[in-house]
Amino acid sequence: DVEAACNAIEELEATARLALLTRGLGARMLTEAQVRDVVTTFNVEWDQ
Repeated sequence: DVEAACNAIEELEATARLALLTRGLGARMLTEAQVRDVVTTFNVEWDQ
């Protein structure tokens, strides 16, 4: 389906942009408190 293909291309483009912007920098992990804040703020189900 054309819509799904367009969505996939947009996701790929966004991922490529992030890869270029970060130039291979290491990931900075969230603290437990930050994870809790995100889960609470966005009402995410998180089993960790």
